[in-house]
Amino acid sequence: MGTNFERARVWILMAISDLERVIRNFESEDFAAAVFRAQTSAERLSKGLIFLFGLQFKKTHKPTAIIKNVLDERQLTETQKKLVFQIISKAKILEEQGTIPRYGVETPTTILRPEELYDRNKTLELIRVTEELVDAYIRLLELQNLFPEVQPELRRVKVELSKLFPN
Repeated sequence: MGTNFERARVWILMAISDLERVIRNFESEDFAAAVFRAQTSAERLSKGLIFLFGLQFKKTHKPTAIIKNVLDERQLTETQKKLVFQIISKAKILEEQGTIPRYGVETPTTILRPEELYDRNKTLELIRVTEELVDAYIRLLELQNLFPEVQPELRRVKVELSKLFPN
């Protein structure tokens, strides 16, 4: 498929598509779908970061664990480490949603549907986390002068996410 650099770029582009879906799903009040797409965007941004670290991985829904395990082995400045830590801490919050946005939660007596679990406020909380993740990711790319052609798209979608919040 190409270099790790090219793979990272493709993961970031897929994350941008997911972020656009977050916005559309939220605006149509499909809150569970918005959370699911926020979660997948976080996973994809994290996977892009793994490739930027020069690593390979098998399928995973917890890429932050991989990043955390190798972070100390990477030669990063303190600023870069701080940004990577911000990225993985925000992405982990979204990863922890697990299968809930798709399948709900099974209790001893019933199954709570995703639509029952994510209202406007809960979804906005998770979109705020997503926006903060994207912001840290943009700053890391800027700092390392990576993907200048992709940065404007990330900035655009970050602005669109911020418009979802009440003033």
